[in-house]
Amino acid sequence: MTESGKSDNGGCTRLVIGIVAGMLLSGAYIKFNWVLPSWMQFPGLIQGLGPRTVAFTTIEDPDADLATKQRAIEELLRHDPIFFQELDRDMGNAITNAVIDRKAREQLIVFKSKHSVMREKLEEFPKLREVAMKQHEAETMDELMVQIGLKDLREERFLSTYLLQRFEMESVSPELLEKTLALLPQEVFFLH
Repeated sequence: MTESGKSDNGGCTRLVIGIVAGMLLSGAYIKFNWVLPSWMQFPGLIQGLGPRTVAFTTIEDPDADLATKQRAIEELLRHDPIFFQELDRDMGNAITNAVIDRKAREQLIVFKSKHSVMREKLEEFPKLREVAMKQHEAETMDELMVQIGLKDLREERFLSTYLLQRFEMESVSPELLEKTLALLPQEVFFLH
């Protein structure tokens, strides 16, 4: 409250505007490779100069242990995204591909767990199974699980696209579902 008894929402408004602006600028950078004009980047360049210098000095230090060098590289990547892009490109995009593979593994584990739990619950509750079989026009439990699995896999766009590339298939099909459910999470290292 201000002296006049009115609340001061200016600080809150500026915070929200700052957060929204940051999100928009991040989205523009990621989607369109748009960056601020160089004159607006100058304060950030000056601010990041110290950490980058310390990071490179640490990396070059023959007495620094591996964990220390890794922290220095982490700091360097935080302050210099261009360095990351060049490094990843030099490595054949290995870091980017590893992140994509990790995300696919995580989604595969969740998908398979969800499918397994669904089967257990449908077997445990006959009334629920009856309703689901009518809804999906399935005559057997296996047919029902295929219909549910296909629907769920189609909804998981990232995972389904990844798996279609993995198995070199054109569309989400019962065959893709079968291969997906048989796939072990550690086998998700293959597209690159």
